[in-house]
Amino acid sequence: MFLCGHIGDNRERLSPGGFDGCRNVARFLIPARFGDDVTIETAITEMKRSSFQVTHHLKKDGALAVEGFETRVWTGRDPADPGRIRSQPIPAEVIAKLSLP
Repeated sequence: MFLCGHIGDNRERLSPGGFDGCRNVARFLIPARFGDDVTIETAITEMKRSSFQVTHHLKKDGALAVEGFETRVWTGRDPADPGRIRSQPIPAEVIAKLSLP
């Protein structure tokens, strides 16, 4: 599990805002191996002011093999300290695109 961190150097892309991973959790229920045929279903299951939750289901032979959850947070540069980032409200146009069927 990663807790509210960045992977790599994202400073250049932060001025317009973007999503960062804040929490990732997975439950492994049945074995799946490289080469197995699987189906992955992904859905946004919760939308909040500055974050949303994504749920992933990996199915093997119709049975749930892995269930994953991730929280993504909209971030941008902190006006008080441009060297830092902070959460910000998700822009309406981004919410509209994420809400498409």
